[in-house]
Amino acid sequence: MKKIFLSIIALLSLSACQSNPYALDNAVYHYQLNGTPISISFDDKEHRFSGKVVNNYFGTYEQNEGAVTLHPLGATMMMGPENAMRAEQEWMQVLLNVKTIQQTEQGLIFTLKNGQRMMLVK
Repeated sequence: MKKIFLSIIALLSLSACQSNPYALDNAVYHYQLNGTPISISFDDKEHRFSGKVVNNYFGTYEQNEGAVTLHPLGATMMMGPENAMRAEQEWMQVLLNVKTIQQTEQGLIFTLKNGQRMMLVK
């Protein structure tokens, strides 16, 4: 009986050590959209994301295995150069259309609902 109990404890300990393969780390990822630098980072514990284009932005996300839904909630409201403001609006649309996020050694790959893939680097 004692051996069975110890075996169960050992198995539970091993399974607790396995990490979520879909978890997003707290690294900052970068992308260029029409020459405008963009950053984004994810908090896997709180299921939040934040970043900066011209303005700082933030939101929450839901994740089900590889599928993800981003919910942009808000942003600061500063003005910037016209091309950067257009890039920011386009980026907000990108966030609404992210279907999956895949982590690689180099960064993240966003796959959009239309099949387009975007590589964000650490």
